[in-house]
This record gives sequence, structure tokens and C-alpha cells, in this order.
Amino acid sequence: QFSITQYLEAKSKHTKQSEHLKIISYNILFDRYSNEREYSERRYPLVLSILEKEDADIVGLLECTKTILNLLLDNDYVRKHYMISDINGVSLKPYGILLLSKIPVKSLHLHRFSSYKHCLVASYFQNGKPSKETNNKSNTFCLPIVHLTSGINNASTRKIQFRQLMTNYCNHYKGFMMMGDFNFGEQQEDQEEILGKIPDIVDFWPVLHQNEPGFTFDPPNNYFASLKSKFKLPQRLDRMVGIPHQWKPVSMKIIGKNSISFVDTTRCTYKGGLTIELFPSDHYGLFAELQFSLHGD
Repeated sequence: QFSITQYLEAKSKHTKQSEHLKIISYNILFDRYSNEREYSERRYPLVLSILEKEDADIVGLLECTKTILNLLLDNDYVRKHYMISDINGVSLKPYGILLLSKIPVKSLHLHRFSSYKHCLVASYFQNGKPSKETNNKSNTFCLPIVHLTSGINNASTRKIQFRQLMTNYCNHYKGFMMMGDFNFGEQQEDQEEILGKIPDIVDFWPVLHQNEPGFTFDPPNNYFASLKSKFKLPQRLDRMVGIPHQWKPVSMKIIGKNSISFVDTTRCTYKGGLTIELFPSDHYGLFAELQFSLHGD
């Protein structure tokens, strides 16, 4: 659904209150500058299969290029079920974030931290149903899809980026949910300096899975992550956090952990071609389900 007419039709049909919301955040790995092969022509169909299987209401995809955009636009499942934030790649220079949404979006902003790191900020009505008070932000929630600067020495930059999002967007809403690649793990100073400074913020994974590490970047087990990692340490780089207000996270899981084996005959060893354990991305994705409460917390 890409035209304004189709959008308005979808908005008019979406009058039933939504009691559950399913969301996905997934860094799908671009291969624009790598010296290694990332086999995008084989990986991207795996990503599309995951999206169809999970059938989420809102999907945030990171590190998107025009290649994956064209595949999304040509995919029957995507065309039938989703509105998409970009149809010509203007926001993907050189790469960027795409939003796929079954639910009509109230507003959408592209916030650029730099030439390479962006945030796509969407707002929605609290229960998916337009209110008579369309300008009342207490009836809406903010959903930034983030890709913060990477690097163990860039904590101060990430702190500034996060503060920009809170000041310019999240603080103006009764509730917000932020998801994406935060580019810091549990042991880095960002954990306290960024998330620890915001009262009442909820980090979904440790709330729902207290005894599980929730690694989304896993070099010991993921072929592509091992190519990208200097220290080869698994980390929980991808997160879903927020002050959900009337939306309570009730379940969460990691997606994209399964691989398929194939032999790359162009990369020979003494035994023949090189066997590759092909994952959809160097990151695993996150899937969460939230339940709507009329009273909130």
C-alpha cells in the first residue's frame, strides 16, 4: 500500500481498537563497503521469509539499501499488508532505515545524526485508533527506530544522540518505545550513562528474560558477525526500550538465529568450494508483543 489514496483507505478501515501490538527491529546488514562477501542475494530472501512468518504490525529495518527496498516493493506479502516509509530510496543514501507498518502512521520524521547514522521517528495513536483530539500527544506514542554510532570509544557521541531523541521527540509524548541498534553492550558505560539516567524507562529484554543474555551480535556463532567483530565477543547491541505508558511488553524473542549451509564454489579450498553457514544478517532481530491497557501504568 504505497499511494496516499490507499493510505487514507487503510486509515479509515482501521477503527477497531488494537489490544495487541507486534513489533520487529532488525539490522539486516548492508554490504556496501566490505571486502568480504555477504551474499546479499541469498540473505535478503531469508529476511523476507522471517518477516512473513512473524507477521508483525510494525517493522523497523536497519542498514537498508535500494537493493532490499526494491525486493520489499516487489514482494507480494509486503505489498498486501504494509505501508512503507520510502518508495524511491531518497532516505537510503548511502543506506538507512525503513519502516513497514500495517497501522496508519500519524507522523514520520527522519533525524540525521550524521551522513551515515540516522533515526526514523514515527508516531501512532495509542491503540491504533484515531482520536477526536488529533493534536493531543497524550493520545499518541512515539516510536523512534535508531541506529546509534558504533565503537567502544564513542560513548559520548551515543549519549548526545540519545539526548537529541529524548529532547526533540520522546519527551513530547506521554509514552514512547525506541528500538534498533544501540551499538553498546551490557558492560559499556552507555548502559548507565544513557538508560540509567531516564526515570521509569523499561529495557524490554531483561524484564521479560531475566536470566538470558539476549545477544543479538554473536561472533562465536554467526559467520557474518565474526567477520565484523574485532574482539569476537557476543553482545546485546539491539534493544527495545521505552516508557510504553498504555502498552505493556508481554513477550519477546530473538529472530534470525537459524542458518543454512551452502558451498561457495568461487572460494576454493583444498577440499573444493568453501562451505558457508549463511545467516540472514550479522545481527539477530528482535520480536516483541505488547498488550494495550486503557489505564496505563
